[in-house]
Amino acid sequence: VWLAKVRGIPVVVHGVDVRESFAERNASLASRLGWSDGLTFEAATIADAADDPCADVVVALHACDTATDDALARAVRWEAPVVLAAPCCHHDLQTQVTRASTPAPFGLLTRYGLLRERFVDVVTDGIRASLLRIVGYRVETVEFVSDQHTPRNLLLRAVRTGAPATAADLSDYDRLVDEWAVQPALAARIEPQLVEARGRAKA
Repeated sequence: VWLAKVRGIPVVVHGVDVRESFAERNASLASRLGWSDGLTFEAATIADAADDPCADVVVALHACDTATDDALARAVRWEAPVVLAAPCCHHDLQTQVTRASTPAPFGLLTRYGLLRERFVDVVTDGIRASLLRIVGYRVETVEFVSDQHTPRNLLLRAVRTGAPATAADLSDYDRLVDEWAVQPALAARIEPQLVEARGRAKA
């Protein structure tokens, strides 16, 4: 709204939420405020949401578990110039790590439930940042709100540069997922882009 109403920049925002009641409520509110032309909502999963037009900025705010990976994958397929993702719960890798043998010496951390949860949260988002870097993004991790408001205050801020992955980027990523015996959801969702990135690194 600030860009459109104050700066005069033509902006179209499309919101996606799996809950139909949320989409209806938000659409109604946008209509009452006179913003319907540039602000629309869809009740769908991120994977099933409208794919056209491609977005210039992809924002995922507390998309739960692998929904964050769905949003990041959509951004990568679009080659979105800017991605802002605030991850929420991290059940996928938590489950995988709990079932697998933790590589030494990290078993000293993962044997304790709360420490394991917090540590694997960091591993999950570190893997996401690494994958974005491999497919051509410059990535920063920042605290976007005070932890007084929510402990889920990490923001992945990514800007597409198109820079090819280095051999070290790929080696470090491969070693991490191999040693932890995990299969990151984001990697599966952007497999064609990863294959392409590996090919460019070898060229």
